[in-house]
Amino acid sequence: FKVHRSVLAKHSPIFADLFKIPHPPTEPTVESCPVVVLQDTAEDIKHLLLILYGDRSDEPPQFPVLAAMIRLGRKYEIAQLKEDALGLLKKAFPVTLDDHSECMCGRRT
Repeated sequence: FKVHRSVLAKHSPIFADLFKIPHPPTEPTVESCPVVVLQDTAEDIKHLLLILYGDRSDEPPQFPVLAAMIRLGRKYEIAQLKEDALGLLKKAFPVTLDDHSECMCGRRT
């Protein structure tokens, strides 16, 4: 993925710190851009980048997107990403009967 480092650094202190380190001239580049190798799946990175670049839909995210948000939010210290995903999961899968009733009816019974 070719992305601008400022987008990643803005949301993640991990990436912000990474980009403070000068890129050695002997390391690989693509079109004169430094290459950062991540161990995450391409699918997870795709979900992360779509969210960070503002590609939001009105539909609730599917589970693979939520899982990626939690995994990468935690790994790269993107707190809002992780909290948003956990909030959506808690809303979809309430823990208490009252919360379940509210979720199903849109109001407390």
